[in-house]
Amino acid sequence: MTVFHPMKSLDLTLRWEFGSGFPFTQTMGYYDRLLLNDVFDGTFVSETGDPYTRLGSKNAARLPVYHKLDFSAVYRFNYVGFRGTLGAHLINVYDRKNLFYFDRSTGRRINMLSIFPSITLNIEY
Repeated sequence: MTVFHPMKSLDLTLRWEFGSGFPFTQTMGYYDRLLLNDVFDGTFVSETGDPYTRLGSKNAARLPVYHKLDFSAVYRFNYVGFRGTLGAHLINVYDRKNLFYFDRSTGRRINMLSIFPSITLNIEY
């Protein structure tokens, strides 16, 4: 993290984060699990069962590495007996598509936050 102080009451911060991918358990396959809840009813003959996920060894694989750059500007002020800060923040400045996980039920890729701006105001009296 790098902090710049261009003025006495202004802080500019850059934070670059790089990390190895999170560990995860791989999906090895799917099969239909027949539950046989009521054997004497006879409906189980045409039933296909509920989908069931077959998993590999726990946390045996890792997701790809990820990185992002965050920026923030915070201004400190005093006004009529009040102290406070006003800040603007930008998460994932270059909008990198970092993989967070795959949804097991749909196979859809879920990414971490894309570019995300926010503003904060803190006041103390």
